[in-house]
Amino acid sequence: MRTPARYFYLVIVMICFAFALSFLLLIALLTAVLIGGQFPTSQMAYVAWDRANTSSEIRLLDLPHRLSTGLFGAFGQIDTPSWSPDGKTLYFATFRSERIGRDIAAVALPTRTFRWLTDGPYDNNTPDVSPTGDAILFASDTRSASQWDIFLLDLASGAVSPVFEGGGIDGQPAWSPDGERLSFDTSFSGYTESFATLYLLDVAGGEPERIVGSNSFTGDWSPDGEVIAFVSSRDGSYDIYRVNSDGTNLRRLTEHPSGDFSPAWSPDGGLIAFVSRRTADGEAHIYVMKADGNAAHLVTAEILSAFYPTWRP
Repeated sequence: MRTPARYFYLVIVMICFAFALSFLLLIALLTAVLIGGQFPTSQMAYVAWDRANTSSEIRLLDLPHRLSTGLFGAFGQIDTPSWSPDGKTLYFATFRSERIGRDIAAVALPTRTFRWLTDGPYDNNTPDVSPTGDAILFASDTRSASQWDIFLLDLASGAVSPVFEGGGIDGQPAWSPDGERLSFDTSFSGYTESFATLYLLDVAGGEPERIVGSNSFTGDWSPDGEVIAFVSSRDGSYDIYRVNSDGTNLRRLTEHPSGDFSPAWSPDGGLIAFVSRRTADGEAHIYVMKADGNAAHLVTAEILSAFYPTWRP
């Protein structure tokens, strides 16, 4: 005979099971909707590294809900993810298992379908997708390890053409919002950012225009094309600065001895995400601040290190 106490116990178990199942279904549904980009929320992709620096993963962070979801993982390094204009594809650089050097790859959402876009034999890195979504700028060491140049990859045909071939390490190209110009940085001192200079160049060709020097690199355009955020050690530590695209009105936005890197404008131009090691653990995490440098706050708090924030369009 079943006692009332046993009936009560069974009812409690069933209620708990139903609650747990509903919660898991809700999380699964919310994750699927967020990855599919169906919520009008502020989202960004970033690269997370494990503490042993052996594997990395592209993750999607939904800021209002503080929900972080894994999108694509690799044994080794993933660099500089860049969104397609429709927010449905991520382009990035990562290593192939069969050779030394990175290639450009893409993963489509929400299916997470992966494909390679370049196939060596050089080191291809720092892809940035055009505002129209039909081409990618990237850097490659086709001439030597100490000479990196800027190239354009046509996504329809797969054809690669040179955009700028300088005398040093030209890297980190970034399209202007109108698709007519790009920013990039050049260094003549090996792989460090020492003496790096930020330039602008017409995509159609011509001579580059120096915008700012004094160890300045990693430019990112504001959505209106009027301002470029970048990293510089001109005042000692590595911090985030902004300058008008004509080279005027230089302003320092952050000032922290730990160093701040990888500025990324939000789609509405009101916020800038960046990477810093300000936390007590000394690990890299992502912060968000207002475009004037105020109200910087931490948005990633995992045990993983976080790099390369890029806002979803």
